Amino acid sequence: MANQKRCDIQGLGDVCLTFSDGYKLTLRNVRYVPDLNHNLMSCAALEEEGLEGRWGKGIMKIMKGSLTVFKADRRRNLYVCTVDYDILAASVTDFDKTSLWHKRLGHISQKGLELLQKEGVLIDKIEKLKFCDECVMGKQHKVQFPASQNPNPVSSSSILDYVHADVWGPSNISTHGGN
Repeated sequence: MANQKRCDIQGLGDVCLTFSDGYKLTLRNVRYVPDLNHNLMSCAALEEEGLEGRWGKGIMKIMKGSLTVFKADRRRNLYVCTVDYDILAASVTDFDKTSLWHKRLGHISQKGLELLQKEGVLIDKIEKLKFCDECVMGKQHKVQFPASQNPNPVSSSSILDYVHADVWGPSNISTHGGN
C-alpha cells in the first residue's frame, strides 16, 4: 500500500454487485482484506468481465458495449461508486504462505525457505512445512521394466522401425489459481 503497510488476505470468493439501476455484475476471485477501510475494485478485473472504462469531467463510466453499467464520481484520486453486494461463495481460509512459497520455488526445502527468510528475500513468516504429496512423488524411483516375456520380441534394424510412447491426458487437475 502507499504507506508501506501490509494487509493480509483472509479469504477468496465471488461477489455479486448490484448497481443503482439494477445491473448485476459478478466478480470472481475477490480478495477479502478486513484491514482495509473501503472496498477497492480493479479496472483489470472489470476488463476481464468484458467491461470498458471511460473517464472525463470527474466521472468514470464503466460500459458493456453501449450500455453504461455504472458511474463513479471522482473524489481526490479515486473514483467512488455505491453498490449493494452479496457474497456468493467465499472461502475464508488463512493462506498457508509457507506452502505457497515452497511450491513457487520448485518445492524448496524447509532449510532453504528459512535461509531465504534470514537473507530478507522472503518477508512472510515461515512456518514448519506441511506434508507435501508432490515432494514424495518426486522422490520416487522408476522400477526397471522386466525382461521381455514375449517369445518373439520385436526388434528393429533401423531408426523409427519400432516406436514406443506413453500417452497421458487430458487432465482435470486445476492450478492453485483455480484454472
